[in-house]
Amino acid sequence: MPWPIMPRGWARQRISAVSCSARALKTELEADFGDKITVEIEPTKEVNGFFEVTADGVLLHSKKGGAGHVDNEAKYKAISEGLEAILDA
Repeated sequence: MPWPIMPRGWARQRISAVSCSARALKTELEADFGDKITVEIEPTKEVNGFFEVTADGVLLHSKKGGAGHVDNEAKYKAISEGLEAILDA
């Protein structure tokens, strides 16, 4: 099962991750979005190397889909901008 980002007051959003980079991403997202979101980490049990970020059912990042780890500013910016769009909707 993946881990969710949940804008406060919204239905649960699911985000999946299994690497320690999930914790770093969680810390950075919570620092940037404050109390607008809640991030929880729930590692997948059966799949190694699976790292996806979704919010409100929208896929924002997929390692399995070819995007790799969130290891540079451009990848983080894409996730951040996706979250902003969802929060502004």
